[in-house]
Parts: sequence; C-alpha cells; structure tokens
Amino acid sequence: MRANGRWGWVDVEENDRGQGMRVRVLILRSALGLAFAYLLIRWFFPAAGIVTILAAAALLVFFAYLFESVRPGNQ
Repeated sequence: MRANGRWGWVDVEENDRGQGMRVRVLILRSALGLAFAYLLIRWFFPAAGIVTILAAAALLVFFAYLFESVRPGNQ
C-alpha cells in the first residue's frame, strides 16, 4: 500500500501502519481518559487521591474499547 509518509510517498505495509495507529489511539485515549478522569473526580470528589483518578481513567479507557468493539457499523 502506498501512503504519504513523513518523507513523501513511501511504500508501507498495511500491518505495520495499522499497528502504529493502534498504539497512537491507545496513547490518545489514555491521555484523554486521564484528563477527563481528573476533571470528573476533582469535580465530584475533591478529596479523592491519585489512585482514584488513575482507576477512573483506566475505566474510561476500558469503556472506550468496549463500546468500540460492540459498535455496529461498517468494519
């Protein structure tokens, strides 16, 4: 498959490109999960500690992947 890479048009295998994209999505979901968990926990439970925030972030990321897997649509 041909894709527009950083250095112009390069040949990229679909598996290599898909694996890198999955890691990027995981990093993005983790960062957003952490940010939203921090905001939600601080809003509703101001005395909660860092462990609660991390647990809420993990739960948000888990639900993101769960809802993606059960989502109907073109796949």
